[in-house]
Amino acid sequence: MRRRDSSAQPKPRDLAILLFALPMLVYLLSGPVFYGYDGEIIYRVSESLVLRHSIVITDPIYHYTQPYSPYGIATSLALLPFVALGQLLMHDPRALVILYLPIVTALTVVVLNAVLVELGSSRIWAAGLSLIFAFGTMA
Repeated sequence: MRRRDSSAQPKPRDLAILLFALPMLVYLLSGPVFYGYDGEIIYRVSESLVLRHSIVITDPIYHYTQPYSPYGIATSLALLPFVALGQLLMHDPRALVILYLPIVTALTVVVLNAVLVELGSSRIWAAGLSLIFAFGTMA
């Protein structure tokens, strides 16, 4: 029987999985995400692309951003897989959009950890700083 050396550093892959899973789980269990007016308009562009194959939207609140969104298209394009899968699997385009921000933020935690290790920090120190970023900031 092999004994595990308790002073051994965790493998980078295992640490990356943990640094992704822990914040992701906490973010998802924290409750619903409020995207605000801007996020609603960005979502409506994604929804319009998936359902109507057009970037024309309706703004039911202020009617200010009709027929086109004044915001950039990048976030709307990043939301497309979530909107399309929600429509395809659950017949509700909004169903999986709630996963977008937790996934992006959890991936940011993993990338921050990798950058800190690359800059010379120990893995444990980098992981600690990444977790401070995940839970101690407005990330």
